[in-house]
Amino acid sequence: MATVNSNAIGKSSGSAGVLTYRTLRGRTIVSARIVSNNSRTERQVRHRAGFTEVQRLGKALKRVIEVGFDKTAFGSANNNFFKQNRAYLEYVREKGGMEKHSAPLYNLWEALRDKQIKGIVVAALGEEEVTATFRWDDKGAPVAEVTHYQDFQVGDSVTFAFGVTGLFYSKRVSRVVMVEKVLAETDIAGLANKQLGVFDKDSCPELDFRGLLSEGMEDICVVAAAIVTAPNGGRSTSYFSAMAVCPVVCTVSEHRYLDGGKMEVMFASAEVFPAALSRDAIGASLCFPGLTGSQSYVVTDFVKDGQGQPIGLVVEDQIGHDYSIEPLGGDSEPCSLSKDGQVIALIGGLKTPELMA
Repeated sequence: MATVNSNAIGKSSGSAGVLTYRTLRGRTIVSARIVSNNSRTERQVRHRAGFTEVQRLGKALKRVIEVGFDKTAFGSANNNFFKQNRAYLEYVREKGGMEKHSAPLYNLWEALRDKQIKGIVVAALGEEEVTATFRWDDKGAPVAEVTHYQDFQVGDSVTFAFGVTGLFYSKRVSRVVMVEKVLAETDIAGLANKQLGVFDKDSCPELDFRGLLSEGMEDICVVAAAIVTAPNGGRSTSYFSAMAVCPVVCTVSEHRYLDGGKMEVMFASAEVFPAALSRDAIGASLCFPGLTGSQSYVVTDFVKDGQGQPIGLVVEDQIGHDYSIEPLGGDSEPCSLSKDGQVIALIGGLKTPELMA
């Protein structure tokens, strides 16, 4: 492909012989005429898969790209996004492509959790670098910690971009949620560190986007970024990160205490057993409200039905206590199930266990 600056050619389009002419933003571009190529070597398949997946991702993140990227002199904001994220392109190529029937936001979420990915995925391109970490609080609402390379100022705008994907009636659906927070004097005064902002549903109620999702959606996976824009228009360079799966809010139908400090937490059927727990529950810690940290409960196995599908969790007291057959009376608050410092589920219907004398 070449750019032609010629009075003889002028503004041209169409094909002549083996060449194709087109005019883009005042430039005449000439390239080899495209002919059908159905060859499918492994290298070609990987190459095409990479481009296809990044194009799908760009389409899914259109609203984020509009905020985070400028148009280049001779290209679109989407072209700029594509250019900055060649690391993701190469990652997809090395894998031989992604599942084409899966949502591109889910594919990105899986990639960001893969320690083999080389590089980072850029959500915004500017002069000021910002890093952000995202987590869920003990009630299942998102919390963002945003670190600026310079002090936050009154009038700074923080745009939180959430790429959300989840299962709805067994079909994976996606949406992008954008939340803007303009910092006022009270926000700046409340910062313990002028270069670190912690935002939650109290300081920014719109951050809790769960009410925007379809009721009944499960296995909710989120990629998130925070883009800081100064009053003068300066923008941060920001990156996407993968949050832990959105905490499942569920209720058990039965739980029973066994010898040796074991407990079985049962759901009504395999159909209502949360999909996210099938993937992430093993090794997670169950916390009963009001109990001391010395009473540690860890998920060690699944209880399965006759078809081998999980319908419950086997939870063990790591100290080996024995409990009374009947737990303490009265329902407790929902118990949190946590793994790697993240709450992955809020489980209702459990009662606080009573140690045997």
